[in-house]
Amino acid sequence: MTVECGDLLVPEDRSTPEGRQIRLHVALFRSRSATPAPDPIIYLEGGPGGHALARAELAFNEWFAPLLDDRDLIIFDQRGTGFSEPSLACGEITELGFELLDKDIPSAEANQLFTAAALRCRDRLAGEGINLAMYNSVASAADVADLRIAMGYAEWNLLGVSYGTRLALTTMRNHPQGIRSVVLDSSVPLQSREVETPANMQRAFRTLFDGCAAASSCAAAYPDLEADFYDLVERLNQNPVIRQANDPLSGEQYTVLLNGDSIISLTAQALYSSSIIPLLPIAIYGAARDIDYTLFAILAVSVTTQNAYFSYGMLYSVRCHEEIAFETREALAAADDPFPEQRGVFDVETYLPVCDAWGAGAAEPIENEPVVSDLPALVLAGEYDPATPPEDGRITAAPLSNSHFFEFPGLGHGVSLEHSCARRITLAFFADPSRAPPATCIANLAAPAFIVPRR
Repeated sequence: MTVECGDLLVPEDRSTPEGRQIRLHVALFRSRSATPAPDPIIYLEGGPGGHALARAELAFNEWFAPLLDDRDLIIFDQRGTGFSEPSLACGEITELGFELLDKDIPSAEANQLFTAAALRCRDRLAGEGINLAMYNSVASAADVADLRIAMGYAEWNLLGVSYGTRLALTTMRNHPQGIRSVVLDSSVPLQSREVETPANMQRAFRTLFDGCAAASSCAAAYPDLEADFYDLVERLNQNPVIRQANDPLSGEQYTVLLNGDSIISLTAQALYSSSIIPLLPIAIYGAARDIDYTLFAILAVSVTTQNAYFSYGMLYSVRCHEEIAFETREALAAADDPFPEQRGVFDVETYLPVCDAWGAGAAEPIENEPVVSDLPALVLAGEYDPATPPEDGRITAAPLSNSHFFEFPGLGHGVSLEHSCARRITLAFFADPSRAPPATCIANLAAPAFIVPRR
């Protein structure tokens, strides 16, 4: 595999192009084909704030290598992220995550500690002269458009996952020139609302419990899965457990404290991954009987270590600017009231003190309106996705007159990267975006292959 790396200089503030320049780090992965198509794929990372290049290295062969059969692939770190400069990474938040890994901290108190860490990060970034109001989707979409021109491509294809779909939609609206086709995987429509987060999480938990109940082997092995789960949450909030777990990447061992609130949070994180979902019933069953906490302990370490691949400053700049700006304080405060079983773990009101101080500014009203386009678009969604439910995919696709929507039973978040069926459909669409890609493989998908004890 041949890789070429470089940097693109763009204005931090496009209203003053002669002012401060920022550097975007870009990698071009050459196709395996001797005669690749002239229109490459550009991957738009999620988050907002994900470090695209560092994360790609962790799973390149699984996620990205299949895209190289017929086309070159471009992966770049969006402004504020990864190897791009300046970085909006918040070491204050990453360090706090490790400090709390073995502490019994209720979610409300943990939220306060993370808010304080975010505010320390804000003060440091602002002290470095970074204009935090210039790190948002409109600015990043202009970067994408500039990158195509700088690299000399007449056309290319966008592949956005999670927040990357919002960036793709913004680019489709503001800079449609040169876009041949777009894949929107795990969609974030511009009009989506942060206050929907607790409801989306509850829907994903409901999908898990109902999915097990509908699968005969899972239902037989775990007839009381939902009750077991909430009994486990209650018990561990009264009497947490301490376990050891290794970082899957480095092998380093950590001490992990698991309480009920962390079980809720870690289960939600597990629902992102199509490969972990089948393990959840047996993990809940084992933990509920105080037998085995292995999966939850490993997840706790993994979630904490992955903060090193994330720029929380970019997350706050984007969300404060174009999501929280369109919410009322009352709506944010009341968002999780209908879901007391979540124990405030997904409390979106915690954005308020950070956004009040962040200085991200407020987006124009158009940033809260559906994107209308006739560009060829493929919209993908996973049934179990806790962050971007299938309904968000349908909402995204509706005003895209030349779009095709597919939901994948039993799968989670980022289906085009994790599952062979979704990947085949994606590649077929890139090959010919003028028509709906063959999707017969979806008929072979059903409930997750839940793991049950051997008899």
